[in-house]
Amino acid sequence: MEDWESIGRTMVRKAQHTKWWCSRLNHYYKYCLARSPFAEVLQAMSNTDDSANAVTDDSPSYPIHSVDNLYRGDLIAMDFICIYWVDGDHTPRWKECKYSDDFDGKDEVPTSYTSPWWAAGYRFGAYDEYWGEYFNTDDVMWYNDNQSQKYCNDLHFHIKPIYLKLSYDYSISNDKCYWE
Repeated sequence: MEDWESIGRTMVRKAQHTKWWCSRLNHYYKYCLARSPFAEVLQAMSNTDDSANAVTDDSPSYPIHSVDNLYRGDLIAMDFICIYWVDGDHTPRWKECKYSDDFDGKDEVPTSYTSPWWAAGYRFGAYDEYWGEYFNTDDVMWYNDNQSQKYCNDLHFHIKPIYLKLSYDYSISNDKCYWE
């Protein structure tokens, strides 16, 4: 018989998979989630509003920033890696993700994003299906600073003897990130 923690992890994994499939249905997304057998689990897990509609015209405006990333290391089991754009209150309002099919057979995956006008910063979230681990980084906030500079993020996933570890670092550059 499985223990409650294992059952809980399985429920979360299935709920996240359901959410991923529902996200592929565009304007049927909310209907799909509401009809899912995991609707309550998804509601409990939800820490972001997946629509830009949460941002209104009177939301504070911040300078647009370039955010470059290098996902590297043991990516083979990664289900997704997302950048969560956060507002001035550190509330995630929108996310952009790369999924497992983007990592197939690759040791490094460079990505580049441009921040929305209302974003005061960002954070990363990643899920590894094999190990059942969810990783979060701290928020990187810029508010009105570093307007002409690029944010360079290095996310390195390591397999340790009994777990997966994320080493994360970022820097601010006037020109290029070190891997470019």
